[in-house]
Amino acid sequence: MAHSPDFNQIASALSAAGLSAEPARFQGALCGALCVRDASQIDPLTLLAEERGAADSAAAQEAVARLTALRDAVAKALAEGTSEFGLLLPDDESVSLKQRTEALAAWCDGFLFGLASAGTLDLDKRSEEVREAVSDITHFTQATVEHDDDTEVEEEAYAELVEYLRVAVQLIHDSDFLYLTGFPEPDAIAVFAPGRGDGAFVLFVRPRDAEREIWDGRRSGTEGACSAFGADAAFTLDAFEAQLPNLLAGRRHVHMQLGDRPELDQRVTQCVQRMREASRRGPGAPEAFLGLDTSLHELRLIKDARELAHMRFAAEVSAEAHRKAMQTAAPGLTEWQLQAEIHAVFGRHDMEPGYGSIVGAGANACVLHYIENRATLRDGDLVLIDAGGEYHGYTADITRTFPANGRFSAEQAAVYDIVLDAQLAAIDKARSSETVDAMHTAATRVLTQGMVDLGWLQGAVDGLIERGAQRRFFMHGTGHWLGMDVHDVGRYRVDDQPRSLQSGMVTTVEPGLYVQPDDESVAAQWRGIGIR
Repeated sequence: MAHSPDFNQIASALSAAGLSAEPARFQGALCGALCVRDASQIDPLTLLAEERGAADSAAAQEAVARLTALRDAVAKALAEGTSEFGLLLPDDESVSLKQRTEALAAWCDGFLFGLASAGTLDLDKRSEEVREAVSDITHFTQATVEHDDDTEVEEEAYAELVEYLRVAVQLIHDSDFLYLTGFPEPDAIAVFAPGRGDGAFVLFVRPRDAEREIWDGRRSGTEGACSAFGADAAFTLDAFEAQLPNLLAGRRHVHMQLGDRPELDQRVTQCVQRMREASRRGPGAPEAFLGLDTSLHELRLIKDARELAHMRFAAEVSAEAHRKAMQTAAPGLTEWQLQAEIHAVFGRHDMEPGYGSIVGAGANACVLHYIENRATLRDGDLVLIDAGGEYHGYTADITRTFPANGRFSAEQAAVYDIVLDAQLAAIDKARSSETVDAMHTAATRVLTQGMVDLGWLQGAVDGLIERGAQRRFFMHGTGHWLGMDVHDVGRYRVDDQPRSLQSGMVTTVEPGLYVQPDDESVAAQWRGIGIR
């Protein structure tokens, strides 16, 4: 993880502070806790609730500073939703795969501990993707390698797990606060008070601190909160409880994300209780608390003109990056070299990857979330690239497939044309008179007919789709919401019916066909072809 201490430095700091925790488990616990609480409420020394042993007093102060710097660096990376965020794991070159996998399992165990000990994450109020991510992390605590041989397949599986976890943590952390405020610093509290005489948008932020800023970077402070981020008023965090009664006075309802930050919930509810007790002598107190998630995510689903402009720019630069990779590609180059070309284009436009880039050559294109990106391009390979840049918090998501040598084989061209026709059929359904399911239905019919035409499946198209036979070669959805998150928030069904598309919604359209290299149900010339 950039701008934060490395694995060995944290190991030394934990020891000097008298803590026996493994660095991976410690950072996992930090990440879990930061998904529920503010950084300022997390004491690195008591994070894992373990007894402190003897600490070297001469080194203890520096150790605490290093652990605090790690906490703040993780908090900042999560708040910004940046690709700089990464897991603190042993170095690949100096530690065996078995040891690294054990560290990864410890990281997952620490994450769950931090998530549970810091408060309550109400999974019932979170998306299906978040619930699935937490379930997967629970499963990964049992990850193990039975032997010490670091095979290429197992190395790839390990790398995919690390990347999955990196993205999953950012999904669990969520980007709602950044959406509402644009303010990227940790611990901040935003209050929106319609009708407030001095302006509705009030921010509570960390105070400027010359010493901490040497370690952690510049803080905006109250002045920057107003001048750079548009707050109508800003106070330091220690003024929150004093200002809250004035902000809540006369309000019937308090809308907030209950359960995400239990300590904040308690402070607000206690304030409301005190106001109710005194309401006979002053302004009325709020009558009810209402959840914010559903209405906020519905708001996020419909992009305004500014958001769409950011997303168009992100898409334009991402398309430029894909073209650069296509122009650069040649047999003998590696997947990571193409990834470097893509990321360089992002960097030249003050952008960063919106998610882990996929560059899969040959049969690697048949792995949907392939992120190893280490193989060498061979003559005759197809190259599938799934990569999008992020601009001002909004990400693009583009997938294209092309031949490494510039020439499709007859079989590759046949599959490519079917996928292209499916995409065009789905795009034709991407209009306000249609539903999200209509896009997938249109793409699925074209792809299934193509599977029949190529001899991969036999039978009537309707019957094959009804039985789900096409899922052998097309196993994912056609698209997903796109915005601040690559799989953005918003419901796909309303009142148990497929959602109608509306102006301002942004969805990807990315059908695909994949024939696994060992699939003997199809002729050999089709095996290992993956196109999206």
